Amino acid sequence: VLLVSAILLPVILFARRGCMTVALVLLLASIVHQVSRLHVDTSYWGHIAAGVGLCRASHYILHGDGGALVIRVQHASLGLIATLAMFSYVVFRLPLHTFYNKVHATIWALASLLFASMAAHPITARACNGALPRVAAARQLHDPAVLAALGTLLYTHLHDMQPIGMLFHQVFGVQLGA
Repeated sequence: VLLVSAILLPVILFARRGCMTVALVLLLASIVHQVSRLHVDTSYWGHIAAGVGLCRASHYILHGDGGALVIRVQHASLGLIATLAMFSYVVFRLPLHTFYNKVHATIWALASLLFASMAAHPITARACNGALPRVAAARQLHDPAVLAALGTLLYTHLHDMQPIGMLFHQVFGVQLGA
């Protein structure tokens, strides 16, 4: 677990796009293996992947044109697959009668919506460029609403009452809401 974290996460944070695709595929395969075979708690990778994703997204936002976050369709698709897998895991493998699991299912569903939106942009640009302005306009309303909802959920849901756990969730929440 630590070896994967030490090798793949820096590549995802700092690599060029082509290397990052390979690193993302390897990371997702490693997470599936670790969770299903080694019984690594899903909360470890859920938090690590979210943090790394936020850091990488901030690079695109800081160097972007001020519009919607546009990433490669491969990366958005991998994010969509990963978040749908986590959503499915929470819904089908954990008891949904607890508030804790309902919140986490909602977080993964919202993250899936965000990755679907990010995938729609390059797909539309490639398939039907004339519709791109409408997709971009829809994303200007959709993405901030999803990010605000995610930020609110992360900021307000408390399951790790240790100060560092609370701080991490609150920082994630503020980053997403901002």
